[in-house]
Amino acid sequence: MNTMQTDNLACRIRLLEDQIDVVKKKAEYASRDSRYEWELLIEKMVDRLNDLLELANTTAPGLVGSSDDEGEDNKHHGLNPSRV
Repeated sequence: MNTMQTDNLACRIRLLEDQIDVVKKKAEYASRDSRYEWELLIEKMVDRLNDLLELANTTAPGLVGSSDDEGEDNKHHGLNPSRV
């Protein structure tokens, strides 16, 4: 995978991780009536993130690292900063 495609994939993963965090925060303040819809949205977003991470692992090995390696607190998955 070329550098531009790898950068694009890394950017998409980061943006989706950030969006999931925002949606989770908004869901905390949602009324009980709409909580189910928020949870469905979060589930779909996490599924998409997992698809992107799988794509990254198969097409750009080393792009995605474990969050333990980078010392990030409770992130979904860390990106290897040397590849971004």
